[in-house]
Amino acid sequence: HLSLPEPCFPLLEELKTDINEIKILQTICNEYNTKIHSEISKQWLTYRRSIHSFKEFLHSLEEFLLEHKYVDKYEIIPQILKIVSSYREIVPILNILTGDSYTREHWSELFIIIGIPCHFTFENITLRDFLCVFPDILMRKQNIIDLNLRAVGEVTIRDALSEIELWSYTVSLTMVPYLISNNEEVFISQ
Repeated sequence: HLSLPEPCFPLLEELKTDINEIKILQTICNEYNTKIHSEISKQWLTYRRSIHSFKEFLHSLEEFLLEHKYVDKYEIIPQILKIVSSYREIVPILNILTGDSYTREHWSELFIIIGIPCHFTFENITLRDFLCVFPDILMRKQNIIDLNLRAVGEVTIRDALSEIELWSYTVSLTMVPYLISNNEEVFISQ
């Protein structure tokens, strides 16, 4: 209208591009949060049987994050990938933490070893609770392995004692006299 040339704002276009990229990045982060929180909020009591699914979940999450072109441009995606990678380190130890042979005492001892507060119990702990202390879990891996071996050994001993007790109900022993070398009579079971 005033016969002026159309204004050119190259910085404005650059800002518009940056804003669109940030929106996409925020969507990626929101999807990550939704996926990870959905996965880790599951009760350990039921989830411990499907640790392989957590490993698969981490792999698919990593693929999801790496497929975006902003991986190298913004620091947040490499940070999230670093967290996912660190969670991968704990997967083999989570297999030990299934606690199939654990008694309440073993669970209490495990919680003390890895620094989980005492108000947690086996019934109310989630995967998130283990992941919150994963540095302690990694640091005390040998203590966890020792606890697991002891728990398995105790189960074996309890099972053996139960078998002996059951056997004692079914067997009947009779005592018979037996003469030993100095003509002394002793009784032995037959």
